[in-house]
Amino acid sequence: MSNNHIELRIRQLEKRCRTQHRLLLLLLGGCVLLVAGGWLNQAEVSDVVRARQFEVVNGDGTVVWMTGTTTDGHGVAQLSGSKGQVMWVAVGTKNGTGSTAVFNADGKSVWAAGVNNGHGVTQVSHANGKVRCWSSVDEDGNGVSKVWDNDDNVVWSAVPEE
Repeated sequence: MSNNHIELRIRQLEKRCRTQHRLLLLLLGGCVLLVAGGWLNQAEVSDVVRARQFEVVNGDGTVVWMTGTTTDGHGVAQLSGSKGQVMWVAVGTKNGTGSTAVFNADGKSVWAAGVNNGHGVTQVSHANGKVRCWSSVDEDGNGVSKVWDNDDNVVWSAVPEE
């Protein structure tokens, strides 16, 4: 074989390679456009996002907001501090009612509100978690309240007379 013949064949191969390279780039570009077009068509906002739990984390990866379900399937939301300490919780209960609580830095509930026998109830607690003030409604619709001292003695009570 002569050098001219070899050079001719190399030029033909190079030309075919360039042609195939261009076709491959066109095909790849077309695929990118199809995918991008598909994403652009899905720019609408979904009406529903479904999950069992959502979490928001801070820069350290600590969960500071969680909303989801309990192991019993009731709704729950929880707000936590930067170190993960629970500060507030709201939860649905078995009988279709709800309750909420606020916690101090030691994790003790210092305020809570919810439902008891279909009536509202609220309580305020000492930093150690002991309830010091409680208010609710009795079965007749009367307001009832109690206040305790540090020795757990009732120092004030508002209970309807019989």
